[in-house]
Amino acid sequence: MSKPARFACLLCGAYYCVTGALLFFAPSFFFHQVAPIGIFNQHYSVDLGSFLLPLGAFLLLTVRYPEWSQPIIGIAAFGSVLHLLSHLRDGFHSTRA
Repeated sequence: MSKPARFACLLCGAYYCVTGALLFFAPSFFFHQVAPIGIFNQHYSVDLGSFLLPLGAFLLLTVRYPEWSQPIIGIAAFGSVLHLLSHLRDGFHSTRA
């Protein structure tokens, strides 16, 4: 794996791990301090964290195990593109509660 790809996996993996951990273990803190958008839903926040945390961990593992990189990066890219499409559909603005 190239150096830029390793760096991207480290950066995105760390971001997803931190975000996922906050959503999973401290959803109220995440909502009130990081992203107070919409109406707080603890179950939804924990669900989102339960997907982001492992995705971030596996992105970090691709640095150690580059043979895993193609499927893991593909899954992360697919999820990120879907996330981008949701923002494009909403005009990059989310509503506040």
